[in-house]
Amino acid sequence: MMEDYRIEFVKLKLGKHNLTLEVDKSFFLSFENTEVIDANIKVEMELDRHPNWINVSFSAKGFLSTGCDRCLVNIPFPIDVSYFLVYRMGIDETQEDTEDIKYLKPHDYFIDVSLPVYETILLNLPMIRNCDNLEVEPCDKTMLSKLEENEKNTENQEDSRWEKLKGLK
Repeated sequence: MMEDYRIEFVKLKLGKHNLTLEVDKSFFLSFENTEVIDANIKVEMELDRHPNWINVSFSAKGFLSTGCDRCLVNIPFPIDVSYFLVYRMGIDETQEDTEDIKYLKPHDYFIDVSLPVYETILLNLPMIRNCDNLEVEPCDKTMLSKLEENEKNTENQEDSRWEKLKGLK
């Protein structure tokens, strides 16, 4: 599967080339990401090869399921994101990559777009992943009631460590 993201640009003629890739759970598992429970994302990629650089633009659309931060139920998040990246043929080995420009060494013959696809999709997810902003909240009511009960119990208990520290005065 990861071979699909290794593009041998030396075999491509100058000009534009289109690719379609499917991203599923196994893609995220290859990066050892166990937070993604399911994924069904279509990545449309356009490579524009020039003699000294390659422009890569891609868009990813679909959904990605991950657990709710609060109640742990699986939530499908919509994914709709685009990204643009430039691969430049490096003149020497000392040039360093930037966020949007990757330098190829003179002996490179392929580009691997798996990491930019992975990072772009994950950056499209919200920081706080919970059921609050969904039309239908799939919250696990049992889990929420246990969290509320636990919160009430911890509010009423005093931490004995503070008492020991007060005795140090």
